[in-house]
Formats: sequence, structure tokens, C-alpha cells
Amino acid sequence: MPRPESVVMDEGGMKMDMPSKGSSSKKAVHDSASLEMGIAGEDCAISTPLPNAATRNQMADTACVKPSHIVSKGTWIHAAYHLTSATAGPPLLSLPYAMAALGWEVAIPSVLAGALLSFYACFCLSCAMEHMEIQGKRSFRFSDLSQHVVGSSLTRFVVTPLQLSVCFMVVIGGILLGGQTMKEMYYVFKEDGALQLYEFIVLFGMMVLLLSQIPSMHSLRHFNMVSIMLCFGYSSCAFAGSLIAGFSEDPPPRDYRIFGTQMTKTFGIFTAICVIVTSYSNPLVVEIQASLAAPARQKMVRGLTVCYGVALATFVPVAVAGYWAFGNIVQGVILLNFFEPGKFLLVPRWLFVLANVFACTQLVIYTVLHLHPTFERLEVMTTDSKLGKFCPRNVVARLFARAFFVVVSTLLAAMLPFFVEFSAFMGAVGYTPICLLLPILFYNIIFKPSARTITFWINYLLISGSLIVMILGTISSLRNIINQATTYRLFANV
Repeated sequence: MPRPESVVMDEGGMKMDMPSKGSSSKKAVHDSASLEMGIAGEDCAISTPLPNAATRNQMADTACVKPSHIVSKGTWIHAAYHLTSATAGPPLLSLPYAMAALGWEVAIPSVLAGALLSFYACFCLSCAMEHMEIQGKRSFRFSDLSQHVVGSSLTRFVVTPLQLSVCFMVVIGGILLGGQTMKEMYYVFKEDGALQLYEFIVLFGMMVLLLSQIPSMHSLRHFNMVSIMLCFGYSSCAFAGSLIAGFSEDPPPRDYRIFGTQMTKTFGIFTAICVIVTSYSNPLVVEIQASLAAPARQKMVRGLTVCYGVALATFVPVAVAGYWAFGNIVQGVILLNFFEPGKFLLVPRWLFVLANVFACTQLVIYTVLHLHPTFERLEVMTTDSKLGKFCPRNVVARLFARAFFVVVSTLLAAMLPFFVEFSAFMGAVGYTPICLLLPILFYNIIFKPSARTITFWINYLLISGSLIVMILGTISSLRNIINQATTYRLFANV
């Protein structure tokens, strides 16, 4: 009699014969395709024959297949790079504007709470991914995890469109703000210049188009390291500029009162909350964890700690100093308070230019990072998975698919240049459900905390609050966009 043994597969698909005293003489075969599709694990540790081609094709239709461009080799340092680059972006320059709608008493606790809640939601999502992977259900995209938890119908018609919409709006907002930073640098040297905002948006879109051809998120790890340094750079410039303007001999008038009707104030509060949510949230947690080597959750926790440490070190000083210096006249992007062509320049010219250079450069990386979930979907439809990643057919398809998406995003950014209102809309419609509501909901569905525990009540309180912010924030941001759209034409030079 041969010795009983079972055959299991490691992550790379290599067979390993493991003796087992109580096993049958049959072999439990798990090939690499089955593991990647999320069917090999504890639930599948039974003696089964290798599925035939027809069965495997049927499983591939319903399971989560690893996209060819995802590389799972990252360390916790790489996790920190990716997370920080996707979280600590130029939207933080809108935090003083959000504080102006809340007032001192509410604003500072709200900015701190935004970091805490976002960290908690990311942690819940990471735990959910690890739990499902232990059961043999790996997730490479947010939609994969959603499919494991709530099923394919809700995922296909609700979750996937939501995430892709978020990433699409981030790309539009990033290109728009990048064009604005380039415009500010141009006008500080040539105040009577003839170039318009949409021309700078197109130029910035061309830079995004060039960098968007990088094949995978893992390939961006060194760019994301540079992105963190750039974030420190422009946030330091914004903080220093606010102090210089506030302590100058002729400081701007400061009034911290909140004006308007009660309805205007209420809508302003929800707009501000949505801006804070946009600034702190990260819709790429699942994709980033999928790029890490096992065990991934421990690396994610360390990366999240670094990420939100950097976020607090950059967000809070900019928010507080900007609001202190300019009060309720603070603009949607704090750098715009430092300079207005033909009227004033409140900070040294070199400081203003340096802040915009840092912000513009980081925006290219920030935008490209948020392009990858959409690129993955595009490439599923346009490339042939049976051929190599760099074969001519797939390279051409990838080039045209990515170029088309960037061109469309650039066109929309040039047509509707309302960054703050757009940022609030992103927070309400996309970031709140994807980055706060769904991660905590998934955690509750998977782990089912008892109603006797504080976790149960905290989670459902956060879910209820997210729903309220999502509904009222959407109404508020749409109201602001409509008001702006009635006073500006398309391709406006704002």
C-alpha cells in the first residue's frame, strides 16, 4: 500500500506532497488556476479529481481570475508608498475651505475624525480580504471581494460601477487641478499671458497619458515613494505661506463667522464633510493589498499606520493654518489665496512656484495610480489573456485603450473646471459608499459581530452616518455645481 498523502499548491502553483496520517489514498489536487480563481482552500481540501477543460471554463466564468498585470511581490514599505500616494494627495489643499463651512469648534474634530474613520474602514476591508482568502476566495479587485460577500448581481450593477465612477472622477479632478497649478505658475511670471486654463489641462493630460502606460501598480512603487516626498513639499509650502500671509504687515481680513441662511449653512456642512472624506479616503485598498506578498494583512496594517501618520502630519497643519490666515474668504484650493494676477502676491514668488511645482508633479502620479482599476477593466475587454503581456497585439490594445480613457477624462476636466464642487461630489457619490459604508458593511456581513459588543453598535452607527452624508452631500454638491454652471461657460478660464 502506498503511503497516504495529499497534494496542495503554493501561491506560485507548485505542487507539494504533504504526508497526512488520516487522509485517504486519493489525492486532493489544487492547480494554480483553481487557486487564483478562489476555489482552492480549506473548503476545497477534499479528494477531488482535476477538473476537465469544460468544468474549468465554467468555474472561470463565475470565479475571480487574477488579472495578468497584477504582481503580488510588494513589501509593507511598498504598501506604505501606494497607500500614502493614493490618500495624501492635493485634495488636502481644500481642507481650509471645508473648515470655513464648519467653524473652529466643529472643524478640527472633523478633520481628526476623518483620519480615524478612514483608517478604521481600511482596516476592516483588509481583515475582510484576509478572512475570505483563508477560505480560498482571493480578491484582486474591490469587485472580487464584493462578489464573495454580497454576490455577483449587486457587485455587477452597484459596487463595480461605484468604484469605477470614483476612480474616473478622481482622474478628472486630478487633471483639472494639475492644469490649475500649471496655470498659476504661468501667470506668476506672465500676468498678462494669453493662455487659457483648458490649454494647461490638455498639457497636463498629455503628461498623464505618457505615464499611464506603466503596466502595473507594482511598477509604480518608486514613483509613489517620490509622491510622498512631494506631498510633504507642497503641504509645507502651503503651511509656511499661510503663516507668512497671516503675519504680514498687511494681512488679509479674517472673519470666522459662517454667513447665509440656515439651509445654506446646512448644505455647507455636508459639502465640507464630503471634502474631508475625499481628502482622506482611498478607493484602492483591495488592489494595493493584492499587490503585496503573503502574508498581506500585516503588511497592510503597517502601511496604513505610515499612511495616516503622513496624512495627519500634512493635512492638519495646512487646514488649521489656511483657515486661520484667511478665515471665511479662503478659496477652494489654499494656494489660490496667495496670488491673484494683477492684484497681489502674499508670499515670496519662489515659495508660490515651488508649491505648485510639487503639487503638479504629485498630481501626475496620483492620477495615474487611480487609473489602474479602470485600466484593468478596459484590458479585460481589449487584450488577449492567452498571449503575453508584451506581445504586439496586447501592447497596441493597451496603448489605445488607456489613451482613449485619458483623453476623455482630459476633455471633461477642461469642459467643467469646478474643482471644489467636483471634489465634494466625489466624496458624496463615490468615496462615502466605497471607502466608508461598504468596507464596514462587508466586515459586519463576514464576521457578524454580536449585538452585545461595542463593535456592532459602532459599525452600524458609522453605516447610518455614511448613508446620511451620502444622500445630503450629493444634494448639496449638485446644488453647488449647478450654481457654478449657471455662471460659467464650457472651457471657462477660472
